[in-house]
Amino acid sequence: MKQQNPPETLAPYSARSLLTLSRAIMFSQGEFALILVRCNYELFRKQIWEYVREITELTYGELVLNKSSQTLFSNIFSTQQYGTTSALMVSGLESVDAINQVLLSANQVRDELPKCLTCPLVVWVTDQGLQKLIRLAPYFKNWATTSIRFELTIDQLLALCYRTADEIFGNIFARDLGEFLPNKVLSLAPDCPRRQEFESALQDLQSHDISVDSVLLATKHFILGRDAFENDQINLALEHYQQSLNCWQQDIGEWGGCLGSEAPHSEQHYYKNLKPVKVCTTIQGKASRKRKEGTRDTATCFDQPLGQTKHSIPPLCDPPLTPSGLERLGLVFHHIGLCYCRQAQLQGSIGCHQWEQAQKNFCTAIDLFTKTGRLDLVAQLTIKLGEVLQHLEHWTELEALALAFLAQPHTQDNPVQLSRAYGFLATVAYEQSNWNHAIDLALTAVRTLETSQPTLNAKNLCHRGSYLLLAARSVRQLGKPKSAINYLEQAINLKTIEPNPLQQQPQLFMELLEELRSLYFEQKAYQRGFELKQQKRLIEQQFRFSTFAGMAPLQSVGPSRETDATITKKGFCPSALEIAAAGRQTDVNGLLERISRNDHKLTVIHGTSGVGKSSLINAGLVPALSSRIIGARQTLTVVQTVYRNWLGELEKRLDLELASTVVFKFKDANLSPSTVQPTGREPLRRTIYPKGTPTANNLPDSNACGEQPLILKPILDKLYRCSQHNLLTVLIFDQFEEFFFLATDLEQRHQFYNFLAQALNLPFVKIILSMREDYLHYLLEFERFKDLSVINNNILDQKLRYHLGDLSPENAKNVIHSLTAVSQFKLEPALIEALVKDLVTNTGVVRLIELQVVGAQLQAEKITTLEGYRALGNDPKTVLIERSLSQIIYDCGPENEDAVWEVLFSLTDQRGTRPLKTQAELAVSNGNNAKLTQIPLILEILVGSGLVFRVPETPQNRYQLIHDYLVLPIRQKYKQRTQSNIRVRLKQSESQLLRVRKQRLRAIAISTVMALLAVTNGGLRWRAEAQRINAMLSALSASSEALFVSNKTFDALLEGLRAAKKLQQEEQQYLPSRTVDADTRLQVITALSQAVYSVSEHNRLEGHSDIVSSISFSPDGQFIASTSRDKTVKLWHPDGKLIQTLEGHQDSVTSVSFSPDSQLIASSSWDGTVRLWRQTGQLVRTITTNAGHIYSVSFSRDGQMMAAAGKDKKIRLWTVDGKLIKTFSGHRGVVRSVSFSGDG
Repeated sequence: MKQQNPPETLAPYSARSLLTLSRAIMFSQGEFALILVRCNYELFRKQIWEYVREITELTYGELVLNKSSQTLFSNIFSTQQYGTTSALMVSGLESVDAINQVLLSANQVRDELPKCLTCPLVVWVTDQGLQKLIRLAPYFKNWATTSIRFELTIDQLLALCYRTADEIFGNIFARDLGEFLPNKVLSLAPDCPRRQEFESALQDLQSHDISVDSVLLATKHFILGRDAFENDQINLALEHYQQSLNCWQQDIGEWGGCLGSEAPHSEQHYYKNLKPVKVCTTIQGKASRKRKEGTRDTATCFDQPLGQTKHSIPPLCDPPLTPSGLERLGLVFHHIGLCYCRQAQLQGSIGCHQWEQAQKNFCTAIDLFTKTGRLDLVAQLTIKLGEVLQHLEHWTELEALALAFLAQPHTQDNPVQLSRAYGFLATVAYEQSNWNHAIDLALTAVRTLETSQPTLNAKNLCHRGSYLLLAARSVRQLGKPKSAINYLEQAINLKTIEPNPLQQQPQLFMELLEELRSLYFEQKAYQRGFELKQQKRLIEQQFRFSTFAGMAPLQSVGPSRETDATITKKGFCPSALEIAAAGRQTDVNGLLERISRNDHKLTVIHGTSGVGKSSLINAGLVPALSSRIIGARQTLTVVQTVYRNWLGELEKRLDLELASTVVFKFKDANLSPSTVQPTGREPLRRTIYPKGTPTANNLPDSNACGEQPLILKPILDKLYRCSQHNLLTVLIFDQFEEFFFLATDLEQRHQFYNFLAQALNLPFVKIILSMREDYLHYLLEFERFKDLSVINNNILDQKLRYHLGDLSPENAKNVIHSLTAVSQFKLEPALIEALVKDLVTNTGVVRLIELQVVGAQLQAEKITTLEGYRALGNDPKTVLIERSLSQIIYDCGPENEDAVWEVLFSLTDQRGTRPLKTQAELAVSNGNNAKLTQIPLILEILVGSGLVFRVPETPQNRYQLIHDYLVLPIRQKYKQRTQSNIRVRLKQSESQLLRVRKQRLRAIAISTVMALLAVTNGGLRWRAEAQRINAMLSALSASSEALFVSNKTFDALLEGLRAAKKLQQEEQQYLPSRTVDADTRLQVITALSQAVYSVSEHNRLEGHSDIVSSISFSPDGQFIASTSRDKTVKLWHPDGKLIQTLEGHQDSVTSVSFSPDSQLIASSSWDGTVRLWRQTGQLVRTITTNAGHIYSVSFSRDGQMMAAAGKDKKIRLWTVDGKLIKTFSGHRGVVRSVSFSGDG
């Protein structure tokens, strides 16, 4: 070790740390040792390391972790050169995005390091990084005795702070002030090294009792204000900006100017005094700009040698410019103006005051920049001011601003700014109803903008979109919808218009979509219009313009695997907030904890329909699993909802997930570090599948596999190989009750039971079943066919089940408060109280689906007050639900409204369930009420809206209503509409019959008066007769439909049969084409079909072993008695439950009858007896007739007598005590039935 004194510029503490570090490396040669070095400053760290190299005279290896690093372990060994390195230095840990994952994995493999690394491992960490290391990787950290800390001197800390402040403001001024650049773009995000160094320096200064001056405090609050603005915490941002403003105003004298009496007033309008001026030379591209007299000298001790060696710390990069204090002050006013703009956007129509505040602050900033001669900044903020005036609808002032701006020489030399001026003038012309002038100016703006760049950037494409929107609205006013559509399609097709909440304009994109949607709707292009509506809804959810999700389950719309930049392009994910706000984050955490435990191989999520099971899985659990390392294993999540061919679908989904999963490649299945290959990463599919194994590209389509059973071995092998490649596989079977509906054959279910039993025994495979709790008992069938010892043969064990319940009223209020807190849609507290009160069910809970539907409709109708809510009527909740349904139906087109209701009604049944139906079945149920060509359109819109769920199947897809909760309101509304329509049709039929009668009377009168016109008279009579027949058939059909809607299905059937019989008679007598109209014939057939198919089996009573000969309902409706050739009488509940079996007859039992009070039961038999029973099954008495076979028995109306008829051609009358009263003779053959008259 070379003897050398530490540099004098080092702090004493750091000088001692330098010697300690050098000795630690020297003493650990030839063996593994972990040395943790703490330093918060990158440049200082590099200089220290160079000095260590010089004084130790050893050979070192270096590893700099990048942002995408996934593990520390694999990176170390992919760069390690054995036998040539005296020590390995690792840096950059603080810059890794997945730092938690890296530390967790390091903790798992800490025992492997001494086996493979025979030299010291020097890991550089920051103070924050060390805290994470202690918390997440305590075992790894235990290899190091303590950490060695390096600190800057006070002068170095101050120099670092001032230079960083200069860089921050310089970089912002080097960009366009017309748009807000997030801190991440400027390397100022909380996790960025530059930001962390700045904050660490301020903390170190405070720890040395050095007070931070106003310039640095102003910069700190400015950065924090930008953080808050970026997260839509506008009030917090304004607080920080105001503190920054106060600090700058305190210090402004030191920066070469004072506002004093010359401070600009908010009432002064810059555009009124605007005169042509020479444009200043562009500042972009300059290395730096000299400070004005009186500014601080920021020459730092970084620029001075750290000793007499050549290894001095290099100076920090020069900022693009060094702004003055007034310029920085103007920038703060500019940011305050941006805050008020954002507040105004969030408050919508009530944000006028915020726009006025934005105007005030922009004017102040413009005047400050004018005073400092920064006319380039003045031009940028003038455009921003024009946008504010546009929102304020100050058209006269906007026109003056645009004309004055056009007069500036620098505007004429800048096509982008020139196009903005033309755009402002086009807006003024449109608002003044000068449509042709507005079109000319808007298209001029487009042409001017297109000359600025061969390929427009995203910001200018947004401007182009706004000009095309103006042109489209103007030509629409001129009655040219096709031209308007053409302009708007040009704007929408610009793929780069992907709004970012801060950098771009989501409001503009939504306006474009809505304008285009309304145009397509007017042109009856409902499919395209609905697609645009869906796009708009997605933007609203992404950027918090929409608060409630409505009927559709939540889906994860966060970053995908496609690109790391997705989140910055698409904005932030809405689903995470809804999951947390709905009180479901606890459930997500609970499920994650279950998955991470070895004693939870199976989890059964259960809850009522509409409670949010699918939303919890798709928007909560799946995204959480995708970014989580569990037990040092990467998670592979497969979600399945289709069960027609469950095994083929599962294989396909597993293959797709494997194809998109990327892991480090290992030579074998073990996690030994020696097997890590430095060849990088590759899709896991290549290592899971042997050569020739089918993948997602060549697997047969799951729908094409039909019902043929597939062997389980291939998929079980894949799952096992996943476990050998450091994966934890989570199989989620959502909506699992559908499996039992589709797998009606025991063999099909047995195949799944076999798979479940084997998969649960595989290592690192977890299974989740999610289903409605009223179908939980179906799972009991598993235990009868397979050994489930891994779950103690108790699939419904409480430890395995995870109940997902509805919301308590208090939680429901919290949901609404949480969702509206970050949205522009605000509800007054009194409305929230009333809404939750109305949503509470009889069991004292609030259904999440109902809350989402009602909340979404409140927002759609802009109801934010209790007064507006009460104005909906006595039952506002029901009104809102019906309106929500009506809006979805309206999207299908007004002319298709009846057809949509028919489709929705067909997707319900009387039991309150949601049957699955194909498109063909739905078309048949529509009858003559819809054109069959419209059914696909209707289904596409219903599926897209979330009201109907499509189940992919072969040969046809089937459709199902999304929630049981919707069945009752749909059926109620349908019946109301049908009754209303029938009343109208009955009135029309009555009017038609009256008209026919008048025509017949007129024909008769004419025939008697004008005998010479007999032929004509005959023709009139024939036409009148045809109209009478059609009217009569229509009336009968309408009557059948009215009875059907009133749940009188049998009466409806009778009325339908009458209509059909009458139709048959008429068509046999006359030619159909000359009497009954085709529409009338179809109406009769539809009414009859509806009545026939509505008479369905409600229950089935099974138990007799031979033919059932007679049944009878008790007068009180509580019991059913049945007789059979098996010599028994059985007593049932109407629900199908067997109560008693009455045994005693010696031959076939032929008839049964209840007494009027339902207490006694009489039965007759071929054994020649009549037996009297009680409901309990007790035999009261046996009456022997000696008449041979008895065919019928009946009670009198007063219950005091019984009559029996038999084979001996006689009828006998007894009292209930068994006394024969009378015998009736006279029949010439067997008497098979007997009954009393109504008066007894």
